[in-house]
Amino acid sequence: MSDSETNPLITRLENVERTISELSRRIQRVEQLVLGGTQPEQVVVAPPPILPIHREIPVANVVAAWESFGREPVVPKPMPTAKSEKQLDDLEYKIGLTGLLRGGAIVIVIAIIYLVALAVSKGYITPVVQFSGEIALCLAFVGLGFIKRNEKEEFGQLMVGIGSCGLYLSFAGAHLFKHLYSGETLVVLFVCLSFINFAFSHLKSSRSFLAIGMMGGFTAAMLPMSRYNATLDISLHFLILVPCALLVVKNKWLEMSMLLFVAAMAALIPAMTYNHDWPVRLGGLYGTSLITALVYSLVWKETEFDPWGMLSGVFLVIGGVAALAFDETAHGSLHVLLLSGPAAVVGYLLTAKPGARNAFWLAGLSLSTALTPVGFHRLEAGFAYAGFSILLGIAALRFAPKALAGLSALNLSLGLVAYTTPWSTSNFHFTVATESWLLVSFMVATVVGGFAIKRVGGASQNAMLVASIIALPLFSRFGFVLLSTPTFGYPASLALVVSFFVFSAGLFAVSKQTHWRMVLVLAWVTFLGALLQYSQLIFDGFPAPAFDTVILALLIGMTCFAGVTTRINTESDSEANVLSAVGAVMACLIVRLSVLWLTLPAIALNVPCAIVIGLLLVTALSGGLASRLVWTALVPQGWLALLFGGAGALTIQLYQRTPSTIETGLLACSMACILLMASATGPRLCKKETLVSFCIFYTWVLFSRFAYLLFTSKGIGLKDGPAVTMAWIVYAIALLALGFQFRLRNMRYWSFGVFGATLVKVFLYDLSSLDPGVRVLILLLLGIGMVGGGYWYIRMHSANALLPEDKGTDLPLE
Repeated sequence: MSDSETNPLITRLENVERTISELSRRIQRVEQLVLGGTQPEQVVVAPPPILPIHREIPVANVVAAWESFGREPVVPKPMPTAKSEKQLDDLEYKIGLTGLLRGGAIVIVIAIIYLVALAVSKGYITPVVQFSGEIALCLAFVGLGFIKRNEKEEFGQLMVGIGSCGLYLSFAGAHLFKHLYSGETLVVLFVCLSFINFAFSHLKSSRSFLAIGMMGGFTAAMLPMSRYNATLDISLHFLILVPCALLVVKNKWLEMSMLLFVAAMAALIPAMTYNHDWPVRLGGLYGTSLITALVYSLVWKETEFDPWGMLSGVFLVIGGVAALAFDETAHGSLHVLLLSGPAAVVGYLLTAKPGARNAFWLAGLSLSTALTPVGFHRLEAGFAYAGFSILLGIAALRFAPKALAGLSALNLSLGLVAYTTPWSTSNFHFTVATESWLLVSFMVATVVGGFAIKRVGGASQNAMLVASIIALPLFSRFGFVLLSTPTFGYPASLALVVSFFVFSAGLFAVSKQTHWRMVLVLAWVTFLGALLQYSQLIFDGFPAPAFDTVILALLIGMTCFAGVTTRINTESDSEANVLSAVGAVMACLIVRLSVLWLTLPAIALNVPCAIVIGLLLVTALSGGLASRLVWTALVPQGWLALLFGGAGALTIQLYQRTPSTIETGLLACSMACILLMASATGPRLCKKETLVSFCIFYTWVLFSRFAYLLFTSKGIGLKDGPAVTMAWIVYAIALLALGFQFRLRNMRYWSFGVFGATLVKVFLYDLSSLDPGVRVLILLLLGIGMVGGGYWYIRMHSANALLPEDKGTDLPLE
């Protein structure tokens, strides 16, 4: 075959080979994406170029391309990572150390105990032999520990520890169960063994041996209490405590210092329960607290648990509280100074550690101020706590540490507890003078403490709110005690009214100057308490109207001052709420003032009439202020007072006989107030049609009674039925005239309704029960009124004088 024939075939085979290679590369990228999770690079493949015809390709390459087509590329798989041999060795070593060595030691001890118990139960071992064997076995462990003392992982110390614990148990068992020697011998053995453990702990710097010697030594110190020998017990206690403290300080073991305090205080419990030798027992308790607190301070370092080193002060406070708890204040409480004094001296010596120094000083100050008054009577304790609280509060204001402010609050709390609870078993009663001065002291302490906490804490509102809450019952009690004395002779309700009033005035003044809203809330609560107590005073019967008037004037003035203060301290959106609250309080006080004045002998109105006048006065004031100053928040109050006032004017005859002139005047005032409130309400607060309808209906009811009283008077002399009918006719004509005058279609519709009601009343009642002359008069008046109204409509329609509101309506004018 010639070249001209083979060249086109070779060219086509090369193009096929390139296409297959590109497909193979794409398949490999897809497999890498699925198996390896990597994003293949985006490759823009250009169309295969057309090679020149003259290039020759070996046939072997073509065959290789056809053979590789369709094969999957081989992707190497990652090999799993095997654990290193070193990690396996470390794990095996830890299992062997913990599981075999320490577990085997425990198993050995259990086996020995079981073997000894079995031998004793069978009678093979006498007590002496048993004790000798126990000692030999324990010493064997100790000897093995010394021989292997250089082994890793403290193997030798573990063996010595097993032997030491075994010796303690063997010594105790030989005395308690085998009765081989006396208790004094056991104490000596325990103490000697403890000192041996202390020596080993000193040589090896071992916490374990310190703990073993500490537990055994304190146990030995408690053993003499079986014979109630407190002096020996306390002596042995310090004999163990001192070397323990020295070892802890030498090695700087912080956790062991805390364990030392717990163990030492627990070891003193048997001695504290004894009833004799209280100076020795309290000396042991105070000495233990001082030593353990000093040890903790010397080894203390900043940790998350105790960043400021205050735990040493806690140790001292626990010791002082425990002293009073065990001693039950039988010997007073001044002995707490024996702890607080040395604590202050030790704190002075610890100048190199400010944290430890402050802890000792704070603990000493807490003990001397909070615990020394406990042994006194209620009066002395109360004055002491109040004085301490004042002094600490002044110091906090001067130096501004939080601890002093907290101690001031603590002393105030304890003083209040002493004042309010049976502090001692003796029968003690406060006199007026002593209780008054004590309450004044507490109030001064409250104010000073509140300002101190405000300064050091920054939470001014919360601090002063709490101080005000505490001072409120104190001031109320002070006012009650002072005003109830024979000098003043005020009843209890009046005394509380005056107390609450004065206290609320002070809170409002403070809130006005400082803008503290929480104090403002408490001021309102206190003022409402004064109002409630004043209502109770009214029910109890106030004997002096003049003094009652003074109290009312003060309450009204305070209400105005409270409203102004509240408005200053609140947002502008709350103005309506402030006006509503102040208006409600003022309404109650105005009604009370009306009843007080109008029922005096000079005027001699009855109480229902005075209440109605007060309600109408409230309506007039509310409507006038709402119209003049646009205080729309007073509109609901005015309508409510008008409803009750009008109802009272209508029903006043049901309760007590009232002159008709007064009743007529009240009804006239009620109708005038309706017009005033309608003007104050206006269309911006209520729909015009609704407002007009309500006013017309309410006025109709009041006018019916007003016209009835007028037409049945001696000057006219109508009976009941015709008087009401005449009133309705006049009211209907007036509504029609006013409807045209003020362009109110709704009012004209109401005139139609009144005319219809009058017709129904005339034909169903009046025509059957009245005299003929009266019937004719009623019918003539009704007919003339209705004809006149119709003629008015005709004239208005003929003159095309429909008002803008009336145009386009469906009034039946034809």
